[in-house]
Amino acid sequence: MSIEQLNLAFKAGIQKAATKFVLVALADYANEAGEAYPTIETITAKTSLNRKTIISALKELSLLGLITDTGMVRGKTGQVKVWKLQLKPSNERVPKTGHLDKAKKQPMKESQKRNSTENGTVPFFPPNDPENGTVKESQKRDTEPSVLLTTIEPPVKEKAPAKKFMPPTESEIEALAYEQNLNLDGYFDYYESNGWMVGKNKMKNWQAAARNWHKRQKQFNRGNSKTARRPGELNYQREVPGERLS
Repeated sequence: MSIEQLNLAFKAGIQKAATKFVLVALADYANEAGEAYPTIETITAKTSLNRKTIISALKELSLLGLITDTGMVRGKTGQVKVWKLQLKPSNERVPKTGHLDKAKKQPMKESQKRNSTENGTVPFFPPNDPENGTVKESQKRDTEPSVLLTTIEPPVKEKAPAKKFMPPTESEIEALAYEQNLNLDGYFDYYESNGWMVGKNKMKNWQAAARNWHKRQKQFNRGNSKTARRPGELNYQREVPGERLS
């Protein structure tokens, strides 16, 4: 976790709360180089946002130039995108009241300067005057520890009981295909039509089945028509009486 990236994420000028929450989650997993590659499931557990909202937020952050796709992949499956955070201090938003406060203080400072010149006295600046830099430094000391307290301690989660297999929706399949760059054309229709069966057994892990579908799709596309099979097709051979199967 990079404290610098996390502080910049909190200060980024983003209007949508969900989008900013996703940016903070990415910064929480970023290294010193600003690279982060949490899965959609990890961000969901971190933020309690649904998959569609997270994917939409990633697209918006990319359009805003706050994150970029490095083109690299990581993770156990080697298919999780690596995002590069493009957060800089210039992205901080200036409060609208800042200019008004400065304008209000300016006449008083000019008056003090004129009085000190005429009377020959040294002008007095209060110790909390922002010009001396003390207010900003004090605010920085006050706010930085609070960031550490709210982000370093991970939430304690109880193990949930094993869930019964639930067929995925088309939107969940589309989200997995987007996240892991998979070709899942026809995947939903095929397994929806056969009751989500793999051979003679009920499917247990639809994400793993989707990755296998993607692999078979690639084999089918580059193989010849005699040997290649479409994803989902099983290689059954019919035994003819009097012949031995090779």
